[in-house]
Amino acid sequence: MKALKYVMPTNSYGLFIPTDSEERKDGDLVSYWCKDNDVLLQLSSHLRNKGEQISARNRLTARLAREGRTEAAPEALEAKECPDCAAVSVLDANGIMWIYFYGVWKDLMVFATISGKAGSLRETGMWAFDAVRSIRHAG
Repeated sequence: MKALKYVMPTNSYGLFIPTDSEERKDGDLVSYWCKDNDVLLQLSSHLRNKGEQISARNRLTARLAREGRTEAAPEALEAKECPDCAAVSVLDANGIMWIYFYGVWKDLMVFATISGKAGSLRETGMWAFDAVRSIRHAG
């Protein structure tokens, strides 16, 4: 098991990632990866200060429709402390598996993607699945 560190991509949430992971921020998007590993974890979030929150399932359905994805398999991926989660996996034409995850709280939405080679994603990318499971609202 890899040593972990707690990071906060924004002031709204945090998660545990391997201490040897690399990070890049590009606007609202933050990416994490480990050297000698083809798995990428990307996260973005949005705070909602007023109005009704859109459910994780509805957000996921809308994303799949926007991307024209018709074949997606449900994933049993949940952030331990999140009240509303939804996740699916999608295989693209290049053999890359994409895991789409939405975690929704009353005032916060976190979107995560995990991507990597379909044949090895669940072996080499377990750190990314564990990171998503560790997402915590900071509020």
